Amino acid sequence: MLAAGISRADFHVWTGAASGYWSNTNNWQGGDAPHIFETTPIYINLPSGAAHLTVTNDISYGIFGSLAVDSLIVGDNYTIYGKSGGTNIILTGNPAPFFGINLQNLYCTGGFIVFDGGLNLILNNTNTITNSIGSFIYMQATLSGSGGWTFEGLGTLDFAGVNPNTYQGPSQCFQAKLNSSSSIINIWVIMPQASPVL
Repeated sequence: MLAAGISRADFHVWTGAASGYWSNTNNWQGGDAPHIFETTPIYINLPSGAAHLTVTNDISYGIFGSLAVDSLIVGDNYTIYGKSGGTNIILTGNPAPFFGINLQNLYCTGGFIVFDGGLNLILNNTNTITNSIGSFIYMQATLSGSGGWTFEGLGTLDFAGVNPNTYQGPSQCFQAKLNSSSSIINIWVIMPQASPVL
C-alpha cells in the first residue's frame, strides 16, 4: 500500500468500510478523514480493492472553502461523485514529496476511473495527471480555475463532460492518448510528442 512507511496526518487512505462518503471517518484508515487546517502537502489515496469503490466527496469547509488536495491517487474501478459543498475539489498543482520524489497531482493506477459530471475540479497552478498502461480516465467533471494540466500517462484521458471547461492555464499531453466523447470540450492542448483524438 502506498501509505506504508509514512506516518502523517495529511496522508489519508480510503477503506470504504462503512459507506461511500468521504466525510465519514469510519471510511478512512485510522479514522483519519480529510479535515480543515491540515499541513500541506495533502495526499488522498483511494486504493484498489476497498469495500466501496463508488465514492462521494461530501466534505466542505464552509466559509473556509473547499477540500484542497496536493496528490490524489486513485485505484481500480472508482467512480467519484460530489455532493453539496463537496462538488468542488481543488487540485493545488503543488509538489507532493514522497520518499524523495514528487507524486503526481492526479495519479490514476486503476483500469477504469470515472470523475462524475457533478464534480468541479478547480485547478490551481499546473497539475500533473498520470495513469497506468491501459488505464482509462473518464473525465465528466468540469475543469475550472486559474491553472492547467499536463497529462503524461500511458493510458487514455477522455473528456466526457456536458458542461464547458473554464480553466485558464496551459494543457499539455506527453506520450498518451487524449479523447473527447463530449461535444463540449473547451480545451486547448499542446502536443509535444503525441496527437489528440478529439
